[in-house]
Formats: sequence, structure tokens, C-alpha cells
Amino acid sequence: MRSPSPTMYRQDYVYDSLACISANFKKLLIEDLERLYTKDHVSYAMRLKHRLDLREVLILQTCNRFEIYAYPVDKHTLNIIVGELKKKLRRFNDVIEVYEGLDAVRHIFRVASGLDSMIIGEPQILGQVESTYQRFLKHLLIGDSLKTLLEWALKVGRKVRRETCISRGTVDIVSASIELLKELTPTLHERKFLIIGAGAIGRKVAAILHSLEVKNVAILNRTVEKAKDVALKFNYEWGGLNDILKYIKRFDIIISAITIDKPIITCEMINSILPEIRNRNIIMIDLSTPRSIDPDISRIDGIILKNIDDVRVIARRNYQRRLAEVSKAERIIEDELKKFTIVCARKSIDPLIAEIYKYAEDVRKRELKRARDLLSLEDVEVKTLDLMTKSIVKKILHPIVTGIRKSIIHDDIRVYKVILRIVEEV
Repeated sequence: MRSPSPTMYRQDYVYDSLACISANFKKLLIEDLERLYTKDHVSYAMRLKHRLDLREVLILQTCNRFEIYAYPVDKHTLNIIVGELKKKLRRFNDVIEVYEGLDAVRHIFRVASGLDSMIIGEPQILGQVESTYQRFLKHLLIGDSLKTLLEWALKVGRKVRRETCISRGTVDIVSASIELLKELTPTLHERKFLIIGAGAIGRKVAAILHSLEVKNVAILNRTVEKAKDVALKFNYEWGGLNDILKYIKRFDIIISAITIDKPIITCEMINSILPEIRNRNIIMIDLSTPRSIDPDISRIDGIILKNIDDVRVIARRNYQRRLAEVSKAERIIEDELKKFTIVCARKSIDPLIAEIYKYAEDVRKRELKRARDLLSLEDVEVKTLDLMTKSIVKKILHPIVTGIRKSIIHDDIRVYKVILRIVEEV
């Protein structure tokens, strides 16, 4: 049998030479990760691919991670990539995580499923993986191997979200406050919202309300222009904090997220307009620290006041529900990893089996020619002998090949390497 290149079959087998080099939130602060971020990670990947002679490369860059998936990679190339990242980080301790082979496959499955996120089950990462995959595929930076891997990872991510509650229930403060409001009032889209504060929290509240098709919203801020900038994005009203009492008279849900030394909404203010807001069932949510709404307002009839601790109860409850789903998600990932391994093993063994059949066929033809020359056989006899030897070879190899296909599923690495060694040495 001809001696094939050692990489002829190994390159697709269970992604032995796949590596993931990961820098993420678990060991690095955001200022560390910022050293790795690049505006054009596609161009960076192209340079990396050509310089290190990589066949396929993909860079997954999000707010909490910077990961390079490279294929195929040997130890020397892997050390070069890790060294470059550490140099950019200006840190040389154990801050880079490296996953190889099946561990790298398992890692991307976990990432796509939201199990490797800062917030368990966060939904954004699946879309980020898909958009990155599509972009790198378009630029021909990935081929069949990473294409198969990423498509399978996306399938696993969707399956985990479909069959578990890992992404259900909001766990961030802003979304949890909206969930709390939904529990307090069933007709959220019909209510009038007053947002106090145009910072990060106020902007997110406005965006969520807009996605829920809430029309009657006003945004107040110390700097009126800042309130106007946010409001114009969603076609909402805006104003300054000096008008706060006037707006409280008109709106029945108030969300305050402003940095201030003392409450901006006091009992005296509410009592002064009490005849005008009586029977309105006003809901106030104070997301400020320190508190921006006087807690004693909760004693006034017709007003429900909730603070950030009440919202955190919702967030913690949902997070505990997500944590309870982790083991179920892990089982799905391990089951999909096993299926993925079998598919890769079958794909990798086919060329080996073809080589075995070719070797047997070459031997059969050579011996058939020798018999024909030695025995001076007639054409009809050669034809009969040809059919007979074909049948013999087929019957001998069939149970052997069937056994190889079955055993590689149960003990794929050992069987594969044994067969590979036989093929290369015969």
C-alpha cells in the first residue's frame, strides 16, 4: 500500500489540531481586554492566517471575550499566538485559556449556548457567534472544518435555548424592573411612563419601552440636551428636572435612575399634588443609589413604590432559575458533542477504508494477472476468476469494515489511530 501523508486523514478527525485561544472576563478586566480588541479583526485574522500558514481562522470578539479559533495548529504555532496575546496584554501570568481538540469543540458549544457568559444564558452571544461566522465565511477565512464546527455550535446553542429555560427570565436590573412592572400592571403598553435620568440605565429603559411599543414616555434629565438626545431617538417627550412636578401630575409610572445626594421626589411634593393624582394608582421604581425617591412615599395611598432591592429579587429569582437549567444544558452539550465526534470519526475513517479497498483491489488484480499468465487461462476462465476473486475480497472485507465503523463510534481515538498506523505501514 502506498504510504500516505500523515495529515491526509488526520486533519478532519475529531478536530485533533483545532485550538481555541481565549482571553475573557473570567481572568481579565475590561481594560485588559481593550488591549486585544481591534476595529478590523477580519484583517487581523487574515494577517495571522498567512503569517502562520493557518488553513482556517476565526476571531470571536465581544465585550467580554477575545477568542482565536485556528485550524490546524501545532504546538509551536499555538505558543506563538499565545505569546503575542500576552505581549499585547503586557501580562505574562496565566491569563490566557487554551482549549485543544475536543475541549475546543466543547468550549464553542458552551459559548454559543450561553454557559460561558458572564450572565448565564445571555441571549446576545448566539447572534454574535452567528454574525462572526457569516463574516469570516464571506471573507474565505474558514473552510469546511470550521464551517462544520460553527454551524454545529449554532445548532447546539439554539437547541439549549429551545429545550431549557437557560435564557428565560431577565437578570439585569433594567429588564428586571420592567418584568416587575409587568407583574404590577397587565396593561404596560397603555400606561404613561416618566423616566428620570438619561444615563445608561435611563437610555436602556427608553429602548425597552420602545421595543414594547409604549407610546407615552417622557425623559427628564439635569442636562436637558442629554434628555432630548435620548428622547428624539424614540419620538418621546423630554424636559428638565425643574419640571418634575408638572410631569408627575401627567404620568402614572415613574422610573428614576439618577445620581443625586438626596431624594428628588419627596413626600411634600407628592402631598402638594395629591388631589390631582388621587385614584391614579401611580407606580414608582427607584433604581438610584443613593435613593432618589423618598421611601416614605410608599405610605401614601394610591402609590406603589419599589426600589432596587425589589428589582434585585426578580433578577436573583430568574438567575436561580437559569442556574437550575445548567445541568440540563450541559447534558445537551455532551450529547451533541458525542454526535459531533461520531460524524467526524465517520468522515475521517472513510478515506482510510477507501485506501484499504484500493489496496485489496490492487492485490487481487496483480494476483489475477499472475494466475492468468501462469496457467494460460482462456478469456472466459479469466472472467470467471475475476468475478470470483471480487466476491472473495468483498466478503472478506465487509465484516472487517463494518467492525471498524462500529468500533470507531465506541472507541474512536484508539481504533482510528490503529487503523491509520496499519494503512501507513502496510
